[in-house]
Amino acid sequence: MPTALVIEDDQTSASVLAHVLERNGYRVLSTVDASEAEGFCDAYAVNVVISDIILRSPLSGTDVARRLRQSCPEIPVLFVSGTPLEGWSEHDFANVEALLPGRVSFLMKPFTAEGLKRALEKLLASSYSGKEIQERVEVAKRFRKGAGT
Repeated sequence: MPTALVIEDDQTSASVLAHVLERNGYRVLSTVDASEAEGFCDAYAVNVVISDIILRSPLSGTDVARRLRQSCPEIPVLFVSGTPLEGWSEHDFANVEALLPGRVSFLMKPFTAEGLKRALEKLLASSYSGKEIQERVEVAKRFRKGAGT
């Protein structure tokens, strides 16, 4: 059974994610704490991280993902957020770019259970390419600078 680590500070969202993941055959570990997330990665064979971008903590989801990649360099990361890429901070853009060429993707909230399942399948597939998220980040950065889409 694959293990998913969910980093989400909204308890309702975390519960829904856990329910959908469990229905799709995942064991779910959940936290909002970076140290606890690192502990989970050290103690369990975590197959994928699913993290919100904006957390009610000193660290953003991209910060936590970068920290996790130090101890688990191959771990795929799916960012989920109600904030579109254009609303991300420059800091979060820099973190996502640092996480590439590792497996990184983004899924905009709200999404369906089927949308989450497809996003995870695509991220975990051996044919994964970071080109799509890299292109989306570049478009969002240009938009933020007023160059349009």
